[in-house]
Amino acid sequence: MSKLNWNWAEWTADDSARCEVLGFLSLDIQDSLESVNQLLTASAEIEAGHLSTWERSGNAYRLHLDANGATLNNLVVDDQPLNYLSLSDFKTAALAWKAQLESDNDDHPRQG
Repeated sequence: MSKLNWNWAEWTADDSARCEVLGFLSLDIQDSLESVNQLLTASAEIEAGHLSTWERSGNAYRLHLDANGATLNNLVVDDQPLNYLSLSDFKTAALAWKAQLESDNDDHPRQG
């Protein structure tokens, strides 16, 4: 599998929606390939016009996807403003997260 040329440091360097996406992926998606695949499927369905919106509430964030992009609402920190990100940037982060999870699984296969 080809690796994405990805630099997480660029996304954590600023206090922005990009940083919040990393919080969402870390706290709500964690190591679930099934969950990240749901994000990617929903993004693709919205891009194709098959879905107008899609939402997911997790432990720390509420995510809303639509044609305008991704909106993250931090459910833990009071008075945190909503964070907006383009659908393209959100999808890029989800793809990078998936690649990282798959790489981790390749490096450390689970014993069954």
